[in-house]
Amino acid sequence: MRQIKRIFVHCTAGSQKTTLKQLENEFKAKGWKSPGYHYVVFPDGKIEQMLDESKVSNGVKGYNSTSINVAYVGGVDSKLKPVDNRTEAQKDALITLLSGLRERYPNAHIMGHRDIWGKDPKKWQKWCPCFDAEAEYAEIGKVVPVQNPTLMLEPIAQVDTSEVVPVEAPVQEVVEPVKNNKKSFFSIIVNLFSKLIRK
Repeated sequence: MRQIKRIFVHCTAGSQKTTLKQLENEFKAKGWKSPGYHYVVFPDGKIEQMLDESKVSNGVKGYNSTSINVAYVGGVDSKLKPVDNRTEAQKDALITLLSGLRERYPNAHIMGHRDIWGKDPKKWQKWCPCFDAEAEYAEIGKVVPVQNPTLMLEPIAQVDTSEVVPVEAPVQEVVEPVKNNKKSFFSIIVNLFSKLIRK
């Protein structure tokens, strides 16, 4: 099993209309037994695999035995001058592809082809991939430490009850229900009637 140390990002340095078949023919015309890339990302975001990851591709001379090479279709303008002309679909697809590769090869460093010559453009033998891949993909695959801070609770303050005046519950006045005194009322009527008769 190969030990993957680097994941190189390339551009195909040709028309954005280049097909997979054209790329395969290009590598064959160079006399290469293996293609230059393991994966190619097309303008519509489609990802095509050109070579199994277990095999060595011809992406970066001197580094291929320990590398995975991926490329996006494009990287030059109509005058073949270097330009970052990745579509939004290609950008999204590259992030997806590189994220998956970093999961499989967590110790691999993602970098552009030109980064093997450093950051000084004067030292670059080619501009591939025509953008700073190393900086753009620096956060892919990084493990974010999960912090579990101990919850610090302040002790509950002790309450001094020596000066606390107890509050008495208000006394509710009990109202006695009015008794039904039918006999007394009847007696009064009888007495009045008696007095009237006597008169």
